[in-house]
Amino acid sequence: MIIEYSLKGASEKMTKQMEAQLSEMNSRIEESQRTVIDINSQKSRLQNEVAELNRQLEDAEHNVGTLSKDKSSLSIQLEESRRSLDDETRVSPSTKYCKEKK
Repeated sequence: MIIEYSLKGASEKMTKQMEAQLSEMNSRIEESQRTVIDINSQKSRLQNEVAELNRQLEDAEHNVGTLSKDKSSLSIQLEESRRSLDDETRVSPSTKYCKEKK
């Protein structure tokens, strides 16, 4: 009978230890689940941010292309204007003489 009480006491003690370990493990699992939820939330937020930044980059690249075309067009217009001005300032002597008489 003493052995039975001793075994019963050891069994109850072991049961309490196992219940405490189980409770601790459940707490760790819950904390891990909260951590996973937080990480997934951050991942989603960062994915949205990356998508927005990619959209802004595409817009900027498009604007660079448009500005490059505009620059090229303006450079051509400037060169044509310079040539036209050079042509107008190179007046032949007879044209210059006619202008002076007027």
